[in-house]
Amino acid sequence: MDWSKPDELNLLTNVYERKHQRLNAESDIIITLPCATDKDTLERVLSNIEQITNDEEAREVLIGGLEELVRESLKTVDPNETIDILRWGLDPRFLKMQTATVADYSAIVPLLANSLEGTAYYKEVEELLYQNS
Repeated sequence: MDWSKPDELNLLTNVYERKHQRLNAESDIIITLPCATDKDTLERVLSNIEQITNDEEAREVLIGGLEELVRESLKTVDPNETIDILRWGLDPRFLKMQTATVADYSAIVPLLANSLEGTAYYKEVEELLYQNS
């Protein structure tokens, strides 16, 4: 991944991992568990990766697979945490401090926002996105 792009690494999403974090025996490595994902989705993504034949296809399959895994994982997390991440991440003060815009996070914001569709938080998500457009 290209770490120069802010949407590739958003520390606010580490909120999900903090619930399941511990230190190794030497206390020098933080061990966390990623959000759970559906076994069938994981197997489908791995199968697609096994069928990659060139670099161009690899990029497309890896990014698409990652998005699919994240989408599935977001179904297993507490929606309160997701709305908090969106509140913090879309706060104009945070964006200004990061010298960023919502567009800089265009890969992750829709995944987070769409995971809240059908919940009591979705109207707030729409308002957050509108205020930043």
